[in-house]
Amino acid sequence: MDGNSGYKEYVAGLMAGIAIVITGHPFDTVKVKLQKHNTEACGIKYKNGLHCAARILKTEGVCLSTSSKIQL
Repeated sequence: MDGNSGYKEYVAGLMAGIAIVITGHPFDTVKVKLQKHNTEACGIKYKNGLHCAARILKTEGVCLSTSSKIQL
């Protein structure tokens, strides 16, 4: 067994974890907003998932880190 295989596996796992968070987090954010805000008590704020995502991008922007924020 190669001595670098542990390092390669670690880096591959790290990259896979980052990719999952980058792709999964926006969908989770939309899901939570739809669940929280589209209730009888709060009133219907979003028509569907795409409407919710567009509103999030317009009002909150894209946050790449805690110190930067890009509004579209």
